[in-house]
Amino acid sequence: YMADDEFKKHFTPRYNVFQQHLCIAPDADFFVALRSKQASVVTGEIDRFDERGILMKDGTKVDCDIIVLATGFTFHRNMPMGRVQVTVDGNVYKAPQHAVFKDCMLSDVPNFMF
Repeated sequence: YMADDEFKKHFTPRYNVFQQHLCIAPDADFFVALRSKQASVVTGEIDRFDERGILMKDGTKVDCDIIVLATGFTFHRNMPMGRVQVTVDGNVYKAPQHAVFKDCMLSDVPNFMF
């Protein structure tokens, strides 16, 4: 289990219920993963992503297999490439020219999932 102070830190919002997005875990699988220590929660401001995970603005380094972006996070306009210029078969990737399939794959961008 998570200690009470850790739980309050990560799960007590600074806003009233329904003022921002509500997260629902119908089968409580999210909490089962936390209890079994197969997952963890980190809250705070992200400074940047790197090849191993996230560097938080407070200096904390979080190594990650999966990153779940939640309330208040805004993607770069060239999502998911950000500021990286990507070419596919000599053509520059431009987000508005591609469709997202099943929330994880991009049209005409082979072997890429996010």
